[in-house]
Amino acid sequence: MRQQVNALLLDREDLQARLEDAQELIKRLERENERLEPKPRRNLATVYGRGTLTTAPMIHRGNLEKVLAHLAKVGCEVDWNSRTSSGHCRCPAHEDTAPSLAITEKESGRILIHCHAGCQPAAVLAAAGLEWADLSDRVPRFWK
Repeated sequence: MRQQVNALLLDREDLQARLEDAQELIKRLERENERLEPKPRRNLATVYGRGTLTTAPMIHRGNLEKVLAHLAKVGCEVDWNSRTSSGHCRCPAHEDTAPSLAITEKESGRILIHCHAGCQPAAVLAAAGLEWADLSDRVPRFWK
């Protein structure tokens, strides 16, 4: 009888240890899942302490589509990465063998362009048949 009681106690201790191991595994997987879930992006109001945490959708797709269409018309197909909202293509302002023009869409809808070969943005826009106003819905006074 004593042997049966000891065997039951050992079984109980073994089950308790397995349960603790399983609970630890569940906690570790939950932490890993939290780490892998996408975090909401902060808008500028939150960064500067005047707002709440939001995920700002990019609602100004018209500007980007217009810029990409103009670049395609002049033979510069953009390799676009929707995850990073940016892309690269050959620069229309100079003879280019490798993609040197970087295009980025910001959360505000503004389009940024930068030629890594050193072309001025105005030259890139002129070669693509674009104007400064095509890069943003809001046009600063010095662009007018």
